[in-house]
Amino acid sequence: MSTPHLAIPFRLTHRGAATVEQDSSAEIAQCVQTAASYRIGQLDTNPEFGITDPVFDPLVDVDRLADEIRAVEPRFTGRIERAIVDPITQAVTLTVAEEI
Repeated sequence: MSTPHLAIPFRLTHRGAATVEQDSSAEIAQCVQTAASYRIGQLDTNPEFGITDPVFDPLVDVDRLADEIRAVEPRFTGRIERAIVDPITQAVTLTVAEEI
């Protein structure tokens, strides 16, 4: 690996910390996952990071969600086909189609 980045979530393997290659689809996917895990305003150090809280929005606007993710991760070029929000855990599950 020429430019390794720590894998998210952080984990140890028998070789040390797990890594992914910078700018690989795996690294971009984990950055998208991280962005979707935070709500705008949740991080004091970076209040613009994340997405609008979709918990009380029964029909998540996937285009708006994709725009919000691209604002913090411009390498994301996919198309969000579906977003499901768990009302208990507030976890967002995305179904993404990769743009060709």
